[in-house]
Amino acid sequence: MSDVIWRDTYLQLSRLIAEINAVGLTSDQIQGLCESMDLHPDDLNELFERANTLWEVGKSNTLGESQVHVNCPNCDEGVLDQTAVNDDGYELTCPNCGAYVLIDDNGFVTLGE
Repeated sequence: MSDVIWRDTYLQLSRLIAEINAVGLTSDQIQGLCESMDLHPDDLNELFERANTLWEVGKSNTLGESQVHVNCPNCDEGVLDQTAVNDDGYELTCPNCGAYVLIDDNGFVTLGE
């Protein structure tokens, strides 16, 4: 792992949350986490998705890669090609449906105009 990626606390926290989700939590752990955070399970899943997006985007940006691996909110297919980075986040185009997709600095993936 690159030292730049390792030293980026924001990126590593996103990675940690994404990896916890990938490994999986038991039903009791999910329930306990939801109660502790005062969240509905759907909200917890959204946080896991946002963390994964932040990890994928941050890793790609740091390594200078040309793709990020997120699901298109229009067709739900993965691997969106990065077309531009701006002050507000990433602008992507879905190779499957052609949708213009935005990823902001908080990991929210939305359809652009």
